[in-house]
Amino acid sequence: MNYALIDNLVSGERHLEKIRQHFEASEEVLIASPFLMNDFSSFFTGLNTEVLKQFDLVTTLPAQAFEQQPKIYSLLSLLSSPTFAGGNIKCSVSLDNSLHGKIYIFKKVDGSKVAIISSANFTNNGLAKWHEWGVEIYDSVTIDGLERSLRNSIHFANISKEQLQLWQKRVNDHLAASPAPSMENQALDLLSDLKSKNLANLLSSNPTIWLKPIGATGYPVTSERLFDDAVYPLHFAKEPQRVAIGDIAICYGVGAGKLLSVYRVFSPVRKATPDQVESEEWMQRWPWIRDGQNLTPNYGRNWAAHSLFLKTLAEQFLSSFPDKNLTPSSKTLGALNYGHDKFRLSREFAEYLLKAVLTLE
Repeated sequence: MNYALIDNLVSGERHLEKIRQHFEASEEVLIASPFLMNDFSSFFTGLNTEVLKQFDLVTTLPAQAFEQQPKIYSLLSLLSSPTFAGGNIKCSVSLDNSLHGKIYIFKKVDGSKVAIISSANFTNNGLAKWHEWGVEIYDSVTIDGLERSLRNSIHFANISKEQLQLWQKRVNDHLAASPAPSMENQALDLLSDLKSKNLANLLSSNPTIWLKPIGATGYPVTSERLFDDAVYPLHFAKEPQRVAIGDIAICYGVGAGKLLSVYRVFSPVRKATPDQVESEEWMQRWPWIRDGQNLTPNYGRNWAAHSLFLKTLAEQFLSSFPDKNLTPSSKTLGALNYGHDKFRLSREFAEYLLKAVLTLE
């Protein structure tokens, strides 16, 4: 039989026991659930994750601030869990605000796969208390198709702990400013900065737009690197005093030759700590940091599959607009050859690049 039933009314056959058993035998786990347990510490306490290498969670982010507050706390409890805090097991959080189904996929050490399609949310009540039923399937082809469908439905991938902390502060400030809030003023669009796919919205504040190389001759960007994290630390060789909060950085991969993703600068300047420099040798050359909010995470996840080569785009732009410049004063990108950590683009060329990326976002 290629399936089995899971029944919360039968002791030992509940979702909780089944899912914990599968966790302990799996190298990779993917779970999609709109509702989550308030705190993940109890679930992972005593769970043997010795063979686990990756855990991916897909969930939703409600529109109302009073619902966002516990959800963000829940997600932070997951990313801060001792199980994942050490970095030995990769843990990612992604959002699909159209998600309603509950899916649990396990890839075992022996190469086999198991998936559970269920009514049970990834909550304490859903896994063990409420009357929930699920179907456990074992057909790898079916499971692969289910995983593809699930991953293709993701709206925002790899929401970082730093992004969640920013949202947590924003929600707390919003609720604190409304001591007796109505349902109407509880709405808070935390995703607005992540879904700026409209060029007019992106440029509405008239930001300075920079081309920001990532990598160097000795540290090239390779095709397996992804640039889909919600927040990315932008490194500079010198203190980037001219780069302001709200500026846009179009990032380009040294070695790869392609555009990687687009970021909005949102943090003050900071310098890498001595411990960071000691652990990452390249930080000796690029110790200054401003965090960027990823405006094109979907493109950043798939940049290597596209053909947005900077050199080709520059040639096409100059061919179409021979009277325009690539930078405010030049028709060349010669600064790239001298290892500059950034340089300003002309508004026309910047918009040309942004349109190319947003079309693929």
